[in-house]
Amino acid sequence: MDTNAAPAASRFQAAPSWPVDGQPSPGAGSAPVLFAFPPGFLWGAATAAHQVEGDNRASDWWAAEESGRLPHRSGRACDHLRRYEADFDLARAFGHNAHRLSLEWSRLEPEPGVRDEAAFGHYERVLEALRARGLEPVVTLHHFTAPRWFAERGGWLAPPFGDKHFVQFITLDQADRPRHQIAQRWTATLASAIRRHDQRHMITVGLVDWSLDRPGLTSGFVPEKIAPELDFISVHIYPERGKVDQALETLSGFCVGKPVLIEETFPLRCTQQEFETFIERSQQKAAGWIGFYWGKPPEQLRNSNNIADAITLQWLEFFQRRAKSMGN
Repeated sequence: MDTNAAPAASRFQAAPSWPVDGQPSPGAGSAPVLFAFPPGFLWGAATAAHQVEGDNRASDWWAAEESGRLPHRSGRACDHLRRYEADFDLARAFGHNAHRLSLEWSRLEPEPGVRDEAAFGHYERVLEALRARGLEPVVTLHHFTAPRWFAERGGWLAPPFGDKHFVQFITLDQADRPRHQIAQRWTATLASAIRRHDQRHMITVGLVDWSLDRPGLTSGFVPEKIAPELDFISVHIYPERGKVDQALETLSGFCVGKPVLIEETFPLRCTQQEFETFIERSQQKAAGWIGFYWGKPPEQLRNSNNIADAITLQWLEFFQRRAKSMGN
């Protein structure tokens, strides 16, 4: 099989009857006018684990089938669990360059809080098989089926399941990659996709204080690691009472050779006076500030007896008063 074949997108064209921008094709009803899809267009098929893998015995749908609540049984389905490589060969032969698949939760977490390492290994091999054939994996984390134990405890509406156990199992699995490598690749992928269509607008990523490379506490979006992909650094900083110096020290960690914008800030956890001090002293490091505006102008806030409105008014008046001098 030729894995270096031209992308499938270049071999498919729209029929002349398809509308373009809401208008009939110019050649409709006469000579065919063909429209090529853009480079990088993804063509593929979609599968759902329960529908194709087979022997999905730990899921709630299998239980429903066995109890007679559903008229048909999935059984071994098309045995995709074991035949996935042959199936992907067919997809590639058909000209696909992408494939959407779902991960079967009941295989990955057959019992509450228990990871099935063999199942994780299986899906890693599935993803590797897709990439080896030039098929872009498009992963669905949940496609209707759930583990039996989850359904028996009340499913999605039950109080114990307010957080995202299953999604965390997947997203927190770093596959032996450091956090900053995952974040850098994510940033580079998005920036590249944007630049293919837009060369004019600036690109940034919203960062927080735990983006810094601190032992045991970092999101992975380390400023110096992702800065090459960005036009400027954007950070959320809310000074705490009695810790203005600490907030300024945190801000210094984002000064990595790109302009720094404090895109979220507000006297949420400090006094107005402390906040004004923070703004004043941060001018040496920041190229700009963005505050909050909840839709009520100062005139309306002045007529309110609400304490939150009073705090917001104080903030807006300060921001307006200092706007002309900021950055000078």
